[in-house]
Amino acid sequence: MGTGTGNFFKWMTAGVSAKKKSGGFKQRRIVIAGVVVTLFFLYLMLYPPSALRTLEYAGYDEMVRLLGGTLPPTNVVIVDVDERSLARMGQWPWPRYRIAEMIQKCADLGAYSIAVDFLFSEPDRLSLEKVSALYQSELGITVDFGNTPDGILDNDLFLANIMTGRHVVLGGDLMFTETREHYPESCGKTLNVALLSNSGTTGSPQLPQGYGMVCPLPELSQSAYFVGAANALPDQDGKVRRAPLLLRSGDNWIPSLAFAAILAAWEMDQVILQWSEAGVLELRVGRTVIPTDYQGNLLLPFRVEPPDRFNHISAIDLLEGRTESGDLKGKIVFIGSSASGLNDMHATPNMRACPGIDLHAMTADTLLRRDFVVEPGWSKAIQVITVLLSGFLVTILMAWAPVTLGALMTGGAATSLAFGFWYLFNRWGIYCSPVPGINTLLAGCALLTLVRLRSEERYILEQTRRLAISQDCALLGLVSIAETRDPETGKHIVRTQHFVRILAEYLSRLPRFRNQLKEDDIDALFKSAPLHDAGKVGVPDTILLKPGKLSEEEFEKMKIHTIRGYEVLKQSEEMSGVTQDMSFLRFAKEVARSHHERWDGTGYPDGLKGEEIPLSARLMALADVYDALRAKRSYKPPMSHAEARKIICESNGSHFDPAVVDAFLHTEKAFRAIMNRYADTEEIPGHD
Repeated sequence: MGTGTGNFFKWMTAGVSAKKKSGGFKQRRIVIAGVVVTLFFLYLMLYPPSALRTLEYAGYDEMVRLLGGTLPPTNVVIVDVDERSLARMGQWPWPRYRIAEMIQKCADLGAYSIAVDFLFSEPDRLSLEKVSALYQSELGITVDFGNTPDGILDNDLFLANIMTGRHVVLGGDLMFTETREHYPESCGKTLNVALLSNSGTTGSPQLPQGYGMVCPLPELSQSAYFVGAANALPDQDGKVRRAPLLLRSGDNWIPSLAFAAILAAWEMDQVILQWSEAGVLELRVGRTVIPTDYQGNLLLPFRVEPPDRFNHISAIDLLEGRTESGDLKGKIVFIGSSASGLNDMHATPNMRACPGIDLHAMTADTLLRRDFVVEPGWSKAIQVITVLLSGFLVTILMAWAPVTLGALMTGGAATSLAFGFWYLFNRWGIYCSPVPGINTLLAGCALLTLVRLRSEERYILEQTRRLAISQDCALLGLVSIAETRDPETGKHIVRTQHFVRILAEYLSRLPRFRNQLKEDDIDALFKSAPLHDAGKVGVPDTILLKPGKLSEEEFEKMKIHTIRGYEVLKQSEEMSGVTQDMSFLRFAKEVARSHHERWDGTGYPDGLKGEEIPLSARLMALADVYDALRAKRSYKPPMSHAEARKIICESNGSHFDPAVVDAFLHTEKAFRAIMNRYADTEEIPGHD
């Protein structure tokens, strides 16, 4: 194998090795970035900010929406003190005897239990004895109700008597902030809760903790089966997605209003609570197992809007006897109000304003149908594994796969993850949020793509820099070949480069030339300028190095160097396979062929005139002549700047473009500085 061939293979091997090293470095950076991104999203999953929680809530809402399906008939009914009832019977609050009448009618029509979502914490001011006392205290009038039957004078007592022996549940308001006022820790009948903890569990279950309860009147609390907490506990985004079943007030266990209604219907007063160090696992009522979240809340599957789910019987229809027995028999009845004026409205995933009574009914209906959505304790572990696997996958794809393929596969993985978690939710009612894993995939793909593109950009910039150096070396090689034929030119090449740059930079600030002389164009001109005399390699030494004046025949041969230089550069361009618009040698070809053209059309080789001459060649023409005048040649001594300036000014409009001459006159200080800096030893730079 020859030396040239051996060197070629060494060069190829070195290039491949460098490429492998660069690729390995890039992949290593992506892997490191992938680890950081994965750990970051793992942290966000374990300690989610509000924005991420909002995404998880939206994911849960969408999964519930996709459940669809037809729901079986419900055993929950709402007796609604609606706008029509208020218009007919008068504004709220109604007298307690009317509430008692509604409870009586519901019980007579066969309701299993009756939950009243009104807070009766103060005496009824419409009771006869309260009216009598009011007349006496304010007007001094004694009202005698001596013939009134027993139990009618006090509406609250009348209501308590009606409730006695019936499965009636009243609502209370659990206080979650400490106040100066003292509230009792419980109301009426106490719920028995048996704790069943996993081995090694210490402490007590973490349930919603209150600081006392606003209770109904004592006589009403004692007559109720239970007093349940009517509180709604929205998520951080203000929407209700879960309902508390058990709450704490001091050391007391408080059932929610809906849960109390279920217990009353089932005639149960004891609940078994199973829990672990993580929190509540489930509740057991008889043989019914109710899975909850760690705080004892029931996730509500809002398959439909709650008001569309339940039969709403207007209170006026119940009171006036227009309700059939079949409407309430064997049902759990909630008495409440959907009237907007009572301000009991809550946002849900599918409603901006859902009446509170419908939320209680939805909770009871979910318990009765056992339509449980489970968020098991191991869901967090699944999410951790999902985030780690997602981070690993996206890192591998972004490090080694093509960008487009990696993005497509990442999108496919995110879609598969979402579908898999939804199938788990739809098939078994197990909820595990896919949002952390999907976030890791999509955001990881975006971030790692940026890292990869940045790495590739740096690689391309480095390769471009090396290519530029190679181009410069190639140009200098061509120039060196030309200089070996005419060593007398000295530093002519370097000086003309800088002259051209100075002229181009000045003209680029003028509107006329701004689009022709952009920064890249000026750089290309600077690099191409040394090739203006590349064609001289084809001129015989007897002509090129002749000390005296050339004959007419010799001058004609000398003029051919412009064509030869152009053809050599054009052939190089064609061999490289690039288009003319993209070619680095475009300016070099223009300069090589046309730098001896004259503004008045008397130049060579094509006799171009005025702006027919390429701008690059017009710049080079002045730079070449100025340097030739200032430098020592075998056929002439060097001139001073003033002498050269005079000749150039005299040739303004004939030899040179007037605009280029004007640029020269504005930059002549820079011309003189360059001449001094790159002066040959025989030149007289200081003699101006």
